[in-house]
Amino acid sequence: MNLESVIGSRAKVSLFRFLAKNKDWQFNLAEVSKSIGTNKGALSRLIKELASKKIIGIKQSGKLLLFRLNSQNEFAQIIASIDQEKWDLDLESILGGKAKISLLRFLANAKDWQFNLAAIAKSIGTYKGALSVLIKELESKKIIEVKRSGKLLLLRLDEQNKISSLIKELFEKEAKLK
Repeated sequence: MNLESVIGSRAKVSLFRFLAKNKDWQFNLAEVSKSIGTNKGALSRLIKELASKKIIGIKQSGKLLLFRLNSQNEFAQIIASIDQEKWDLDLESILGGKAKISLLRFLANAKDWQFNLAAIAKSIGTYKGALSVLIKELESKKIIEVKRSGKLLLLRLDEQNKISSLIKELFEKEAKLK
């Protein structure tokens, strides 16, 4: 299991944020749907997906299905351990698609500046053009640092940014779980 399969959409991140803030409580679909602004159908599919990965535990209470983070699951433990301040940094706008997460993982694992865009694109399984768009987006949010040297771009996570620190922490924990 990897982060792409766990964190990938705004709805997932919003759900994780909600459940992490309320980790000692169980909720039904209607309560969470209203709280995170996601329709019940989409949330129901998301709950089923996360329950199949054992990230969310589900309990039947009469006609209601109650769910919460599964405290026995390692990914759920990571999500629950993220402190409130870091959740409030708007992760939804940063963690997004598979290519973005792959780029962030690549940079989090890199020891130094990375500069060969073609090699990075190939390594993360995307096109150079798509990578350029991701770089511009992450640079504008100050998640990554970009230095230009002639035709070369030098990239790395911005060590001064709290979200970059969180991303690095998540990928370090992910590596330990493998």
